[in-house]
Amino acid sequence: MIILRARPEDTDLFTPRELDHGACCFYTEDRTARYRFCISDREAVLDGDSAFEQEAIDAFLFYSGFVSRVCAADGRLLRVREAATLEWHDILDIKPSQFFISRPKLAACRSWIASAGDVCIPVAEIDGALVAQDGHTRLRAALRWALAGFGSTASRGRNTLSISPGRPPPGAWVPWPIWRS
Repeated sequence: MIILRARPEDTDLFTPRELDHGACCFYTEDRTARYRFCISDREAVLDGDSAFEQEAIDAFLFYSGFVSRVCAADGRLLRVREAATLEWHDILDIKPSQFFISRPKLAACRSWIASAGDVCIPVAEIDGALVAQDGHTRLRAALRWALAGFGSTASRGRNTLSISPGRPPPGAWVPWPIWRS
């Protein structure tokens, strides 16, 4: 079964509050099962369907390299792994691979980003530059709130990035500022 990461428009499966931190919500391709991961430090609690649970955990962990334990809502341990080593980066040294982000999602970050320690994203080195693979809203939030740096995890299993063409609807998206070259 293919597990997909939820998008802001997936309100038939998740509440807008659950989607505030989209990297934590997943569902099966046929939309019959849903999974929500609540992160606290390096542990995540899975609240969701039991069908394809391990596949959902795999999808979640791809985006959350810093997480080392996944438990069920009833406290059962579902997965343990060695967490990726976090590296500290100056925020202006990371290049985005997604050039627009959602204004509502950026505003929602205010409810859970309290410090630079809450901003952890996967990056890959491409042609000598550090490029964000995910977490663009978190990265932009950190820049907006003047955090000097943040944690990142090294690329795992994905060596290419896809950039989708087209421009989002006016007013719904925030462009990136000028980055260091």
